[in-house]
Amino acid sequence: MKVSAINRTKANLRNLLATRPSLLGPAVLVGLHDTLTYDTATGTGGLNGSLRLEMDRPQNAAVAEAVAALGQLAAAGKDGVSVADFYAFAGAVAVEVTAGPRIVIQLGREDAKEPDPPASSGLWRDDAPAEALVAALNASGIGGAKELVLWHGAVGVLGDIGASREEANAALAGDAEEEEVDAMTYGGGPTGNDDVGAVGAKKRKSAVLVNSNVSTLTLGGKTKFGNGYLKALLAAEKAGKKGTLSTRDRVVLEDPACRAALEKYASNNKAFANDFANAFERMTLLGTRFESVKVRTPTAAGVCSVNSAVSSVEDPEKIITQAVTDMQGDLVKVRQAYAEVSASTKRLERQRDLAATTADEWYKRAQLALQKGEDGLAREALTRRKAQQDMVTSLDAQLSGMKENVNKLYSSMNALDNKINEARTKKDQFIARAKTAKTSQQVNQMISGVGDSSALEAFERMKVKVEELETSADVAAEMSIGGSADVSLESKFKALEGNDVDKELAAMKGQLGAEQTPFILPSRPKDKAVEAELEKLRRDFQ
Repeated sequence: MKVSAINRTKANLRNLLATRPSLLGPAVLVGLHDTLTYDTATGTGGLNGSLRLEMDRPQNAAVAEAVAALGQLAAAGKDGVSVADFYAFAGAVAVEVTAGPRIVIQLGREDAKEPDPPASSGLWRDDAPAEALVAALNASGIGGAKELVLWHGAVGVLGDIGASREEANAALAGDAEEEEVDAMTYGGGPTGNDDVGAVGAKKRKSAVLVNSNVSTLTLGGKTKFGNGYLKALLAAEKAGKKGTLSTRDRVVLEDPACRAALEKYASNNKAFANDFANAFERMTLLGTRFESVKVRTPTAAGVCSVNSAVSSVEDPEKIITQAVTDMQGDLVKVRQAYAEVSASTKRLERQRDLAATTADEWYKRAQLALQKGEDGLAREALTRRKAQQDMVTSLDAQLSGMKENVNKLYSSMNALDNKINEARTKKDQFIARAKTAKTSQQVNQMISGVGDSSALEAFERMKVKVEELETSADVAAEMSIGGSADVSLESKFKALEGNDVDKELAAMKGQLGAEQTPFILPSRPKDKAVEAELEKLRRDFQ
């Protein structure tokens, strides 16, 4: 959300409250009425803008005008600020324009599309006793007697400020022009009000954390937000004017827990303003759902790439161990939720029993008043009895739903506990199976790689090559042997036939013989055996 959009929202709210100061008190109540539908047991309801769809409920009649005005602002705006954000921001701006503390508000809420279940909001009636009002605040997670006094004091003083300005509306017209809004302040910076309302809050996902940070209206008269209304209640009681007070005023004065909180805050303005700012901020977060962060949709290739990367780093042993640890953490959370819901159920049961007992007491008082002839007192006692009976009926309905939720939580807790025990038993087995499967996969991949490897193909090629070389060598050897035999035979025949060299040598010998007496070797005696064999050869060649 842009800063300019937030600035326009603040300016619009300030201008609305400047021109219609009677909405100052209801502006604080709108967020409260929307949040009273929050059910701490189921997590449904809360400050989600559903109040605009629940105006047919009698308890919301007091904020009808404010709901309509804020709805018109939200519809006219072009910045996408939700109705729920207007409800939350309106109360913060109403407090600050009357010189109250700055309240940190987180914007970015989603609006509900249908009404929330009433939950305990039906107890919040103008004529309800303190027990019913405190029960409504308690069941919705807003608080108890202290918060009842804080809201009553804040709405009361804002109502007085608004009423004092309605009489001078014409003079106010000059102050209602569009304002030049100051720069936006983010986070929990200085408040400028003696640290009143300096609430430190963590920023929620997709939420914009802002201070209301608007200038004070020029209202005149009762212009300052504070504990003035609570002080006035005590003063009226002391002056004997308690009968002029409203039913809610008397309830706050008469209930012991509320009376203690009232006296505390009536004597300490800073504590009142600071505690209200804190309570208001906490209230705006109950049941709130902030808009989701929008991201681009990944492509198919991107998804495959991410999945591949995730799969490659997954370690089954670590994941299984972490899964068991996570389940144990979930079990702890479920047990805590079960304990909280059970405690809330028991508190409501005690409130229900107390309301039933009080109703019986008022009935006895009505009987006593009739016996004494005090019809007026009897009628008042019966009225109080009916209020207590209505409270019993409402609490019975709420208890019925809460008991059902308690049973569901108990079943879920047992089921999760059984799953964890089963997971613990099978964890080692799963880890061993994962390791075996991983090893088998690696071996199979290795074997598959060897069968298809280029090294094996090269080995087969070299085997064929060697065989080819051996064959070639054998052929060459055979050819070499055959050729040598032929050459030797040819040389023998040529030796028998003679050659030109021998003829030339014989000719030279002949010439030499003619010129000189040849040298004759001395004769040897003839061997008869040799001569006989030589003769035999001669006969064989003839």
